[in-house]
Amino acid sequence: MSAIANFKKRRLAAKAEQANVSDQATTPATENEALALLAYLLGCEESEAIEKAREAVDQKVRFVGALFGFDPADGDDKSVTADVTCDDDGNITSITETIAEHAAEAADSVNHAADSVNHAADSVTGAADKVEQSASAIDDSANDLAYSADSIANAANDIKEATAELKKPSAAPASLHGEKTAVQKNNSKK
Repeated sequence: MSAIANFKKRRLAAKAEQANVSDQATTPATENEALALLAYLLGCEESEAIEKAREAVDQKVRFVGALFGFDPADGDDKSVTADVTCDDDGNITSITETIAEHAAEAADSVNHAADSVNHAADSVTGAADKVEQSASAIDDSANDLAYSADSIANAANDIKEATAELKKPSAAPASLHGEKTAVQKNNSKK
C-alpha cells in the first residue's frame, strides 16, 4: 500500500504544481510592460486587459474606442487605433498602433490639397493679370478712336470752312479784268 500511497501523493503534488504554474500564468505580472500598456490603451485594469483585447479581436474592432463607449464625433476622443494580431490559440502576439500611419496619410492629403489650392490661386492670378492687360488694351484703343474721331471732326470743319470760302463772291468783279483785255484788243486793231 505504501507504493500506491506514494503514487497518489506524487500525483497530487504534480497536479498542485501544475495548478500553481497555471495560476501564475493567468495572474497578471506587474513587470509585464506590454500588459500594462494594453491596459492603459484600453482604459482598464491589467487583469481585464487581455479579456477586453480578445473581445475587440473577436469583433474585429479596429477603432477600440468605439467598443468601450468613446465617440470621436463628440470631440472627446480618448482612444488609440491599433491592430491586434493573435496566434492560432487566441493569444495576442502583437499590438501595432496605426494612428501615426493614418496621421501621415492625412497630412499628405492636406499637403496635396494645399498644393492644389495654391495652383488654382496662381491660375486665377494669371487670369486676372490677363483681364487687366485686356482692359488696358481696350482703354488704349478707345483713346485712339476718340483721337481719330476728333481728327476727323477737325478735318470736316476745315473742309466746310474751305467750301464756304470758295462759295463767297470776290470783292473785285471778274469782268473788269476781262474788259481791260478786251479793250486792248480793240485798240490794237486800229
